[in-house]
Amino acid sequence: MTKDDLRLIKTRSMPLALLALFGLGSTHAPVQADERPNRTAGVNFVGGLPELLGVQFTYQGFRSVVLGMGFGALPINALVNRAVKLSSMPLTMTSGGPYEIVPSASYSLSQYSFFAKVFPWNGNFFVQTGYASLNASGSLVGDLRNESTGGSTAGAMTGTVRFTQPVVQFAVGWDFLFSSGIFFNAGVGASYLMVPSSTVAVGGAITNFIPLDPAAEQSFEEAKASIRSQVETGVQSIRGVTRFFPSVFIGVGWAFDFG
Repeated sequence: MTKDDLRLIKTRSMPLALLALFGLGSTHAPVQADERPNRTAGVNFVGGLPELLGVQFTYQGFRSVVLGMGFGALPINALVNRAVKLSSMPLTMTSGGPYEIVPSASYSLSQYSFFAKVFPWNGNFFVQTGYASLNASGSLVGDLRNESTGGSTAGAMTGTVRFTQPVVQFAVGWDFLFSSGIFFNAGVGASYLMVPSSTVAVGGAITNFIPLDPAAEQSFEEAKASIRSQVETGVQSIRGVTRFFPSVFIGVGWAFDFG
């Protein structure tokens, strides 16, 4: 074999060496459409709407269908308190005072969901449909403040807020499943807002904190009704009148076999 032949062999072998060096064709490369692994289950950490920030558990026993359920939450207290501003309510009293009820509230948001993904060509593209329940809850506290002295009594008024928004989701997306089981996915679509349900309950008795005063009792009941109305109006204004909102999500997870 001549020196020219050896030089030709080295030149032709160089691209193969580069492919091996950079891992192309390794076990961590994305699988092709006709090579999609058939995994049994998966865990996906996801962020988006209506998923919020959460985790999803999937059953992947079918090659082209993934079934799953998810749970998520999102800190919304600061956002809701900026949107729903509660006003202090003065109390009418026969004697003493003047007093006012100073309300405050804290809110949280969670969700649970069920969904199905279909991979029509056993590749990376998928169509997803699902149902989610967005559940907002809150606690109300009204302090009784003496405007003359500035002193206050905590918890003269207490209450709870419950708001449930059912959602039907439709989205399309891309799922990059690696042969190692690691996957990345993202989707975009629309969610249909079904009829929501809400309750706002406000309680407390003024006679637990100041002497019996019929005028104060009536004024306290009016204050509770006003604060209840403020919360109900504020929650409904955040929800709005729209029936649709965008659905977008991104996630990373691991698909695996068991059993």
